[in-house]
Amino acid sequence: MKKNKKKRYIGIISVLLIIILLVMLLSLIFSIIGINGQKTSINNGLLESSLVTVNSIFTKDGIRFLIGNMFSNSNILKPLLVFILSVICTSILESSGLLNHIFNRFVKLKTPIVTFATALISIIFVFFGQYSYLFLFPFVAVVYKIIGRNPIVGVITVFLATTLGTGYGIFMNGEGYSLGMLTEQAAILDVDPSYKFNVFSTNYIMLIGAFLLTFVLTIFIEKNIMYKYKKIEKENIDYNYSKVGLIISGVIFLVGMVLLVISILPNSILLDDNNINYMTQLFGEQSVIKDGFMYIVLLIFILIGTIYGRITKNFKNDAQANVGLSTEFNDLGYVFVIMFFSVQLVSILDYTNIGTIVVTGLTNLISLMNFSGLFLIITFIIITILMTIVVPNLLDKWVLMSPIIVPLFMRANITPEFCQFLYVTSNSIGRSITPIFMYLLIMMGFIQKYKTDENEVTVFGTLKIMMPTILWVVGIMIVFVLLWYISGIPVGINGYPTL
Repeated sequence: MKKNKKKRYIGIISVLLIIILLVMLLSLIFSIIGINGQKTSINNGLLESSLVTVNSIFTKDGIRFLIGNMFSNSNILKPLLVFILSVICTSILESSGLLNHIFNRFVKLKTPIVTFATALISIIFVFFGQYSYLFLFPFVAVVYKIIGRNPIVGVITVFLATTLGTGYGIFMNGEGYSLGMLTEQAAILDVDPSYKFNVFSTNYIMLIGAFLLTFVLTIFIEKNIMYKYKKIEKENIDYNYSKVGLIISGVIFLVGMVLLVISILPNSILLDDNNINYMTQLFGEQSVIKDGFMYIVLLIFILIGTIYGRITKNFKNDAQANVGLSTEFNDLGYVFVIMFFSVQLVSILDYTNIGTIVVTGLTNLISLMNFSGLFLIITFIIITILMTIVVPNLLDKWVLMSPIIVPLFMRANITPEFCQFLYVTSNSIGRSITPIFMYLLIMMGFIQKYKTDENEVTVFGTLKIMMPTILWVVGIMIVFVLLWYISGIPVGINGYPTL
């Protein structure tokens, strides 16, 4: 009789450690061989070119960086704080009974409607940038439990919609505006000195694309992912409910959001006073809104959850309310470990300059190809996806790419705003499949939290489950973008695909 061989699972942390060791080894090999890249950047309105070399980790400076960076890496601070605050927020909303009061009525909703709503909300939350993952993962998982759906499906839906929906949505976020400023600099410097980036120049294609993406995601998540995870039994927890408490919480929420909106109107206190232009004030470096909007929203949620819990007596005293702030932290230690090692990997990649050399090399390759029109667009999409697998950061790549890519597209009769839209769309595809993207791994950490079988959650196993959906959705969305380009219809207010 043949013995059944046990499957070998490579854990998420093990994959991260393998990639870290591989990057360190490559940094040594590349530095010995002398591999380098030519970086083109814009400095004080001038185009500058400089040589980029690989920094080996296996040097005195490299070892000092490796050890010192491990304990002083500031890249983890902001996402860690937002994540902790998000879990606190979800905990208090659940333990107070408020989420159950709101979502109990949706138990009988058909699953496709739930998936559609989750995907659409996730795309809208792209406005908050990468912080949207940190809020939606714990929040949606709890809501799915309340309505008797598998939380894992909710978490995967959030990841796919938020990642592939980057660049879509109703409003352009701060990251999109920062990209636009880089696009404007590149266009002015080399081709059109009068060009001005307009934040509404792609809002038509963003809005229509958001609904198309939501619809397509719903179809393929229902077809390819839903059946992989068993439906769970709805938790029956004996909460006290209060219509008065719900109304008071709702009023406080509305008042808080109105005050928040007022605070970002022109000449308001939360804007960057160092700039004259309103959009720069809103998304400028000194603007509280840029990083603080999500903090304020989460604090409002914590407040209304606490008030509802006290009104309904679900929190009989302050001690119970305090405990209610931490209920959702159970089994989340794995996520914190993933965040730690993910940030170390990104920092090591930055230090070695391997990512920079990959981006500059592939960017220069695009510029050497004598393509235009559809061939240029398709080539650009493919190469950007490949870059993103190594360097998922949206802004860092565009700093290196825009001085070359934007003028190249303009000379091919493609507008800077459409070029930027293509870049963001391509970047989102690469992010959805690369283990270097921290939020893909955090999603897997949440799958580990909610899984009910004995199988381990692995990077390649999770990607295998998601890949058919990703491929179908990506294919349809690329066709959508190409057809829009061929049609020549406006992509936004005073924005067109071609010059």
